Amino acid sequence: MLKNANKFMVLSYTSEVNRDFKKRMVWWYAKLNNVRLKIWQDPWLDFMLCWMIFDAYLTEIFQFGSDRDKLNYFYNNKSDFKNYIITNRNSLLGHVTELKKLSPIQDMRPNSNKMVCLKDEKNFEQIFNFVYQIRCNLFHGAKDIKNAKDAELVCHAAKFLRSSIDYWMKG
Repeated sequence: MLKNANKFMVLSYTSEVNRDFKKRMVWWYAKLNNVRLKIWQDPWLDFMLCWMIFDAYLTEIFQFGSDRDKLNYFYNNKSDFKNYIITNRNSLLGHVTELKKLSPIQDMRPNSNKMVCLKDEKNFEQIFNFVYQIRCNLFHGAKDIKNAKDAELVCHAAKFLRSSIDYWMKG
């Protein structure tokens, strides 16, 4: 668990979520940063846990069921998470630039030829749609742990999400 001093700093700035949700996020955030687990050394696990935290936030704030609906609501409405990402955009740019170099990626659903591109590293919606496609391909079994491009995509997406979550959690 986080040290007591940090425990009360995490999400203390926001009234956007209730106390129970904050407690749950503090617990997951502690898992994410647990030195003994060293999750960040495995970008696959790091990405999955970061996405889970981000998705829990979207569900709590926007009360939508489908991922696409939650993301669209996120793009079009104000939120603390979005505000902190936009405020700290420059420090996230390195991760986004690396993702852009790996663009485009294919939507790996059966019978889909759709390509998802990241052309503008300053376009909030484009960045998250790109990371979301990585999530979909990974969660639905279309990413290969032995494929160098897949590993690089997941690694940079995990770093972007982790940094975004850090800004949001600490306020």
